[in-house]
Amino acid sequence: MKRGAVKILLLLICMLPGVVQAEELLRGTIDFSGYTAELEELTKTGKPGEPVYFTVIVKPSDIPSGFYISTLINVLEAPETPEIIPGYPRVKIVCPGSGDYKFMIRVSLVGKPSCGGVESGTIGEMPAALYIR
Repeated sequence: MKRGAVKILLLLICMLPGVVQAEELLRGTIDFSGYTAELEELTKTGKPGEPVYFTVIVKPSDIPSGFYISTLINVLEAPETPEIIPGYPRVKIVCPGSGDYKFMIRVSLVGKPSCGGVESGTIGEMPAALYIR
């Protein structure tokens, strides 16, 4: 394909609504504050060694092209170290022993504008508690 044709193809692709919105987000011209995240439930109960899932809800649910949702879980209090598998829309936590576990769950909208960087914005940070009996 000739260089001129490639430029025209790229221009046409960039004119697509999702691509333009993602491109604006990556350049920092769209405010991340239009997005919010929350947990379906802030507290849950479970049994030792069994998985418990926290469901993350992002609004609006349509994520711009080129972006994805990232979850980061910090352990605030735990009698034993839990196994944590971050994910979206569900975060999986397995606690090895009985007790009260407290977490901070951070949700971010992340895009990769080039091979040299990442653009992200935190859209929610929620405390969560897990009571293992």
